[in-house]
Amino acid sequence: IPQPRPKSDDQSNPNIYEMRSYWLKPGTLIEWGNLWHKGVQYRPDAKVLGVFSQIGDLYNVHHMWSYKNFQ
Repeated sequence: IPQPRPKSDDQSNPNIYEMRSYWLKPGTLIEWGNLWHKGVQYRPDAKVLGVFSQIGDLYNVHHMWSYKNFQ
């Protein structure tokens, strides 16, 4: 199955993506989520994707931010 690719209306000026991954100590996911929620409020216009799992590799969280440029 082909993987979907992000599409941009303006191919001459593509977005920059930052992906962060964290491996948490067992039992700290809720605490981390609360702190992350507080921090993300300082970036109300930011495009972000957050992912975590409660099966498989536990205690791993990933989030990806989209920026128009390095500014």
